[in-house]
Amino acid sequence: MNAIRRMTRLLPLIGLIGGYLVNNDAVATVLPAAKYGADAYAGSYLLPPCGLSCAQLTVPGTQTDSSLSPGGFNSSMAQATLTGSPIPMVSAHANADNDAAVASAQIVYYMEVTGGSGASPVTLDVTASGSASASGGGATAGGGLEIQDSNSLAIVAAWTTCANIIYPAGCSGIPGAFNLQGTPLALHSNTLYAVNITASGSVGGCLSGPCALQTGDAQAFTDPSFMIDPSTPNLSLYSLAFSAGIGNTVPEPSTALLLSAGLMGLAVRRRHARGASLL
Repeated sequence: MNAIRRMTRLLPLIGLIGGYLVNNDAVATVLPAAKYGADAYAGSYLLPPCGLSCAQLTVPGTQTDSSLSPGGFNSSMAQATLTGSPIPMVSAHANADNDAAVASAQIVYYMEVTGGSGASPVTLDVTASGSASASGGGATAGGGLEIQDSNSLAIVAAWTTCANIIYPAGCSGIPGAFNLQGTPLALHSNTLYAVNITASGSVGGCLSGPCALQTGDAQAFTDPSFMIDPSTPNLSLYSLAFSAGIGNTVPEPSTALLLSAGLMGLAVRRRHARGASLL
């Protein structure tokens, strides 16, 4: 019995070390599994139309296709990368020299702010970067971060990137990059949200076929993380849950405050030590 009591007292500390707020009244939430998909084709500028259902890669990792195209053309390269942890990230890179190449990566995973009662308003701080670049002939790239309420199917937030050499007007109003540093996002607790991150790039395309082989480079990536805003009322009631295998490198607010206090103490001790060494 004493051992059980000691373990019960340790649970909040274990949760804090792991970067999570512990709500003693909460039950661990198991969210739907994440879905991964990546394709990479050298010598082609089109992907199969079936998306995640026929992707070459369906787990975290890198799918690379680098080959010498028929007819004596120079080599082309396509690479798509999926990372679930320590942070979810997708990247795509297509490069061709008088040829064609295409790469695409996508992760759909789930998150929920657990704790409290009902669907209480909670603010998340979103940190994410995304970019798309295209150069040379027939190059296009793009990516994005989209968050959807899984119950109502409403899109609650979306950020996209775009670069298009073939048809520049197609990127009108869409930036080539975004950089979110703690951007506030209003959500509700105990509500399931789907997070969709994408990146794609292709070289060798055209407005109408058949397309002439071209030289170019296209790249894109997206990498989000989330944190419950420290100003959220009753902050200690809430924690973030994600699909299995999905990391989140930004610490929870209480962990961030603890680390900040620890670093401040370390800095004070170092200043004292330097002062003593000068005497």
